Amino acid sequence: MKEMLKEAQARQQLAGHHQNGFWPQVRIFAEGLAYPTHMEWTLQERLLVSERNRGRILDITEGGKAENAIVIAENLGRVKIYV
Repeated sequence: MKEMLKEAQARQQLAGHHQNGFWPQVRIFAEGLAYPTHMEWTLQERLLVSERNRGRILDITEGGKAENAIVIAENLGRVKIYV
């Protein structure tokens, strides 16, 4: 029985338990993005995200819905962007 308990505890740690025994808190920051592939903070503390399928880069600093985000660049096609 003790061995089974040790094994279960080890699995919990591997499954993403935080070191204090609490699960990390997750909340949705922005929604409606089409295959976001990269996020980057600018020097001006703006949060940019690239959308692969729509070929654009959005400023999602304020969060919320993607259609309300500021479009930084568009019509990029399938260009890979390296920062």
